[in-house]
Amino acid sequence: MLGAYRFLNWHWVSRIGVLSYSVYIWQQIFCTNPAVFGLPPVWWLSFPAWLIGAFSVAIMSYYGLEAPLLRLRTRFRSA
Repeated sequence: MLGAYRFLNWHWVSRIGVLSYSVYIWQQIFCTNPAVFGLPPVWWLSFPAWLIGAFSVAIMSYYGLEAPLLRLRTRFRSA
């Protein structure tokens, strides 16, 4: 049975797991109907193109904000 879960150790699958919370936070902006924001329909806000934007912003958010704050938290916990 453990062999069935071996794919979870693949590098790209584990990276998606690390970014999953960031994607969860940011995806709502990209998958919402553009009319809600007063924008005309655009191709990059339709599925599956919005996945590119959501993952891009999630990567920037994780490495630019979340990871530094997690390192800071570790520093204060060990002090």
